[in-house]
Amino acid sequence: MSVPDGDVLIPTVVRELAGPEDVEPVWSNELGGLTFRLGEVRYVKWTPAETR
Repeated sequence: MSVPDGDVLIPTVVRELAGPEDVEPVWSNELGGLTFRLGEVRYVKWTPAETR
């Protein structure tokens, strides 16, 4: 697990959840899952469907 570096593709569903708030990738795991900060206080975890 680590902090993502470089360009990270932000999934559509994460952008929709964020609304007008900024989206920042803050964590990635070995399965391709990502955690994003939405605005200042909200976080969302996203995992690609093929890892389930």
